[in-house]
Amino acid sequence: MSRTKPKKKQRVLFSLPFLILAMGLVILVSISAFKMYQTSRDTQETVERLEEERDEMSIRQEQLLNTAADLSTQRGIEQEIREKFSVVKEGERVIVLVDDPDRNSTSTAIDESWWRSLLDSLWPF
Repeated sequence: MSRTKPKKKQRVLFSLPFLILAMGLVILVSISAFKMYQTSRDTQETVERLEEERDEMSIRQEQLLNTAADLSTQRGIEQEIREKFSVVKEGERVIVLVDDPDRNSTSTAIDESWWRSLLDSLWPF
């Protein structure tokens, strides 16, 4: 007779409240696992971004060290002063090269006349 009746443990395991509780636990574990995955992914992205910044900073440091090395010589100091303040030594001359403004306007005029003639031939009004 005991074989036909389910055992007490089986009745509890397959009861509706127990199944609802088990599903709730599965959902909570799934949510926690997904949050851990998101945190891991965000951390990996942050690590990659920081590695890129570190590489950029090391390049910048190398540039600054080179600039500092250049400025430690008399020639480097003179060159920096010339670039920053547009000065020359006594006895030197400065040559300033300026583009010819007429040359640029001629090419624009040619481009406009070509465009204008094409437009006039398509639209004669």
